[in-house]
Amino acid sequence: METSHGNKKEEIMKVKIKPIKYAPAHSDYLVYWTGKDILKEESPNQKTYSDKIVQAFLKRLKNILHFGLWMTKHKGEDFILVNQRKFKKPLVSRVCFTELKISDSMTHAINFGAMGIGFKRLFVVNRMGSPVYYIPECGQVGIHPFFPPFGQWYDENNIDERFAFFKNMSSQRNEQGYIAYDLYEESEWRIICSDSLLKKCRNIKGNILSIAVL
Repeated sequence: METSHGNKKEEIMKVKIKPIKYAPAHSDYLVYWTGKDILKEESPNQKTYSDKIVQAFLKRLKNILHFGLWMTKHKGEDFILVNQRKFKKPLVSRVCFTELKISDSMTHAINFGAMGIGFKRLFVVNRMGSPVYYIPECGQVGIHPFFPPFGQWYDENNIDERFAFFKNMSSQRNEQGYIAYDLYEESEWRIICSDSLLKKCRNIKGNILSIAVL
């Protein structure tokens, strides 16, 4: 295409702009792991399992399809370390998922069980699920505003169930002495449940919402 400006002619090139395809950084699937108790005597990274193990996994899958996901409580008191202090977390039933990369599958299988069941993210969200809120321990050079002496949300005498979604980023330090961020790497989601939470979460018809049922 040509246009005239006085005695000059300029050629205008038409540039075709290609739409940018959105590539999400996160998977739309969350994985529930189970079976660590089944593989007490066998390694999760072997290529084949004995018929006894296979039948146990099939039975576990059948029970999940019939009864729903198994919710557990932390054994004993559960704490989180923040602002150089230890804070008690609420003991509520929960079921956990990981937002994993395929390359991390074996690590999760070793830690949590060799059978992973994938759920669409919306399935978890619709059952009051949420990603875990990872927080650093902080220390002398840092503070965290959600916990005393800075935050007003935490009441040790009446701990809000939502604090069950809080978790430290690391459980240890690596060989070089640096924070390992091993818990943060799990990319955990949770669905939690308690009697008081169920009372707060009735739908408009007065029926208790289904929490973790397939």
